Amino acid sequence: MKRSINLIFAVISIIFVLTIIAKATNKVNNVWWPDDHLNCFTVLVGREASADGSVIVAHNEDDYGNIIVNVRKIAPRNYGPKIKINLGTGAVYETDGQTNGFLWIEATSQEFADSFISDYGVVITSDACSSRENKEDLSDGGISYMLRRLVAEKARSAREAVQLIGQLVERYGYRSSGRTYSVADKNEAWMVAVIKGRHWFAQRVPDDQVAVIPNFYTIGQI
Repeated sequence: MKRSINLIFAVISIIFVLTIIAKATNKVNNVWWPDDHLNCFTVLVGREASADGSVIVAHNEDDYGNIIVNVRKIAPRNYGPKIKINLGTGAVYETDGQTNGFLWIEATSQEFADSFISDYGVVITSDACSSRENKEDLSDGGISYMLRRLVAEKARSAREAVQLIGQLVERYGYRSSGRTYSVADKNEAWMVAVIKGRHWFAQRVPDDQVAVIPNFYTIGQI
């Protein structure tokens, strides 16, 4: 189904602010924590909490180095009944060959900073959340960056995106230390926390509330 890019931006407001700074991190209790120079964060606004009734996703990508941001429009494609997608870790994901079109906000040299907005108005962005989990419970190398790309290509709603993230983490195991993915569409916003291995949990942002996600896990109770 063909969707107008203008319509996508009308129903989902998304802000990307890129700050170029020097690299610096601290290590406390064997966990890498961001200091004042690496503080990505996301703000999710429920539709009843915004002035015009829109769900809002605002993200600050606070990385290091000289970063060029590319905005690419990827057209929807049909590769046939079945395709195998290389996840870049050794794992392979088999799925149907139909993919969504999407906008790809690419931060060069910082692939974990990439964000996506699909033709169905599904937004995915993320914040690093270091964990103390050191058990690599992975299948075929696990999944990391390609998780967000598959959400852009396959999910047609925020809720569907949450379900897909959970399925991928349970099937392959998450390769990196940890991360909170923010996903939203025109109706709702979600926080999805993943931890190295096969651990994940999600929470919907109530329509009348605002969630702020720094580079730390913020879901306290499910």
